[in-house]
Amino acid sequence: MATIRKRGKQQYYVEVRKKGWPRQYAVSLHGGIRLVFEPANIPVPCHDEGGINWLRVTKVRIIYIGDYHD
Repeated sequence: MATIRKRGKQQYYVEVRKKGWPRQYAVSLHGGIRLVFEPANIPVPCHDEGGINWLRVTKVRIIYIGDYHD
């Protein structure tokens, strides 16, 4: 998990979704709502060692906005 933005006392985190959702990420928003997204570039730009190269990602696909724990 990594902090992507800090505004005042509020922090937003990106977390990697696991267990059947490869390369999907979630940002926690206000009130328990999450924004789930994945890179939409084809092919997904990767580093030589295998991780996603976010500096080269130019598109993301929004998968879900809501509380996926409900």
